Amino acid sequence: MTLKRISRPCILAALAVVPATAAAQTAAPATAQPGAPAEPQVDAADNSALGDIIVTAQRRSENQQSVPISVTAVSGSTATLLGVTNPQNLTIVVPGFQFQRNSSGAVPFLRGVGTSGSSIGNEPSVATFLDDVYITSGKAAIFEFNNVSSIEVLKGPQGTLFGRNATGGVINIHTKDPSLTETTLDLDVGIANYATKSAHLFASIPLSNSIAISVAAFGTDQNDGWGRNVITGAKVFTDKAWGVHGKILFKPSDDFSALLAYVHADRKSDQGMAERVVPGYFGYANYSPEALGAGFYDSVANGPNYYRNIFDQVSLRLERNFTNATLRSISAYGEINTKLFIDNDASPTNQFYGQVPNSGHTFTQEVQLLSAKSSSIKWILGAFYMHDISTYEATSIGTSPTGSATVFGGVGNYNRNRWAQNTDSISGYAQVTAEILPKTNLTAGFRYTSDSRREHDASAAVVTNTGAIVTSSPVFGSTTVFKDVSGRLSLDHHFTRDIMIYAAYSRGFKSGVYNVGGYTTASVAPLPAVQPEKLDAYTAGFKSELFGRHLRLNAEAFYYDYSNIQVGGSASPPNVGTILINGGQATIKGVDIDMTFAPTSNLQISGGISILDGKYKVFDKAPTYFPLPPNQPIAIPAGCPAGTTYPADSNNGAAQLLCSAAGNKTAFTPPFTTTLSVIYTIPTSVGKFDLSSNWQHGGNYYGDPDNLSFDKQPKYDLVNASIRWTSGNGSYWLKFWANNILQQKYYSYFAAAGAAGSKYGPAAPRTFGATAGVHF
Repeated sequence: MTLKRISRPCILAALAVVPATAAAQTAAPATAQPGAPAEPQVDAADNSALGDIIVTAQRRSENQQSVPISVTAVSGSTATLLGVTNPQNLTIVVPGFQFQRNSSGAVPFLRGVGTSGSSIGNEPSVATFLDDVYITSGKAAIFEFNNVSSIEVLKGPQGTLFGRNATGGVINIHTKDPSLTETTLDLDVGIANYATKSAHLFASIPLSNSIAISVAAFGTDQNDGWGRNVITGAKVFTDKAWGVHGKILFKPSDDFSALLAYVHADRKSDQGMAERVVPGYFGYANYSPEALGAGFYDSVANGPNYYRNIFDQVSLRLERNFTNATLRSISAYGEINTKLFIDNDASPTNQFYGQVPNSGHTFTQEVQLLSAKSSSIKWILGAFYMHDISTYEATSIGTSPTGSATVFGGVGNYNRNRWAQNTDSISGYAQVTAEILPKTNLTAGFRYTSDSRREHDASAAVVTNTGAIVTSSPVFGSTTVFKDVSGRLSLDHHFTRDIMIYAAYSRGFKSGVYNVGGYTTASVAPLPAVQPEKLDAYTAGFKSELFGRHLRLNAEAFYYDYSNIQVGGSASPPNVGTILINGGQATIKGVDIDMTFAPTSNLQISGGISILDGKYKVFDKAPTYFPLPPNQPIAIPAGCPAGTTYPADSNNGAAQLLCSAAGNKTAFTPPFTTTLSVIYTIPTSVGKFDLSSNWQHGGNYYGDPDNLSFDKQPKYDLVNASIRWTSGNGSYWLKFWANNILQQKYYSYFAAAGAAGSKYGPAAPRTFGATAGVHF
């Protein structure tokens, strides 16, 4: 798909909302949430009271404290002080949120709900939106700009208003729009250890009373690695990226606006790639990283490991205000292209090395009709369409552990897998909020979705280095349509302007999807698509602002009934490898608590606690990994079939059998996490000093349903700190910072991987640096 091919739908959407000059209307003023008491009179002299946090959790701008959804919101200024520069860093302010880096993609988990892989075409269960545009691929969710105005994390299924793959929640990122009234320039440059250089730019310029432009750009180059490859001597875990984000705003009146945006991000890195087995483990061909002299941040792979992601997206947002409603159109086209080079056995042998280019091309169109801001009943009607084409190709070569024979039946032969999936998704949704009793609101919403997935050009072949086919499977293809209804029902009551309680039921689902790469030359039939996940969430909570709005305290208890969970499992012969399967049913229950305390205008303390308990109720034939000698054997789990004997294969790091995982803890479900942030501002005659610190406690959870002890995130305590000086007129600033001060060793990504054993990619070690900036 090209930009030319999407021009017609964009033009049609534009015609739906472009105003006729003679019909221009004046927007009504904003009013309070239905059922909420009138705004109290606040002492103007008390500038230390907490201000309102405006969120778009219900696709309209509202006070966070009036929304019956658990939301953690971070402003752009707070994100800057705490070092939240990208979605991955949100873990330091959102307890219960995990953001794994899996090879070339992002793997977010929220309250134990997420997608364990980042394969192209398999969208994450925690959806990411950038300026109201859905980002379909986890490979496109690793970016950083300095024009972030706010980041919202919506917890729990958001299927009604955000769609079919928001089962675990939503990461909602808003960036600054161009200003029609002032020219702004922000520029900073930084240096850090590991030979790291960085720079950020944001500029906004009004061209007239109705047209303004802005541009944000970033570049980072970590030239030295966190470790070394002890086999080749090369640097490992480096990172180099750059990007640009431009916007053009046209706003001829208060009744109409058009915003055209373009994003480009380019990253080359091996951070997040699993290049060795976990400490104390013997991997493929019985090797031990420690015996080879490898430390926690070192690699023993004998082939290069890195990826390059290039992401481009253009979007057009049109909004038209009428007397009684607002009409909004959001059109977008995005492309993600990835080249992945991976030594999959993560060992000094030549057992498996692959090159995996893949790409995604996505067009989305959303239209919304919203009630006027002054309406006593809040409602929204919407329709969403997505067309996506995802393609995958893997070419691999390898030898036996002794190097005596090739895996693919002849010297110089390669194994090649190809796969493609087309998706056409269409949905309609509606939600309404009305005051049914004094100070009591009822919210009801539903969404109907129909996803047509078509697998095509799927095959496996053995080829020569010139591409000549030695042997091949048939070319497979099939089509499956997934239909589902999601919805939300909530009841909230406002005792006062500052105290609200609520209870809610929500359903979300993750669409079914075809499998990538499980075919062999012996395959005789298409691999079936996995069925959609479904999650029914029951929640109850309260939101409060106390002590003259100096303390904000919110809490939510929840119970999830989670079924048809999509997890990695073994393909049945003649297919091979790891494919997606439906993993039965689980329950996840827990409590989230968020707190912000501002005792003075110069001190703000924020924190949160997440307590989770997730268990599989039913999971027959779960992939279960057995460490092989010289690793110590594990006891055969009770869920394995009667008569199961311990597998034997001295060359591999692990073998996989299928056993029941009922009673095991759900993957990526930390039982207890907590965050605490402190920002203290010291005004002086030479400017102000902002002292910031953050503590995050996490870990102690498994990466796979089998709960293998080697496949477990260790407990960790991350401490970050910074000090920033800003000149008296705000034009200049200088910041010194340090992250992971306690030098905690933990995983960015980890999982059992069959013959290779339990592998991991390390998270960042201690880093520190300085950044200087100007603001005009």
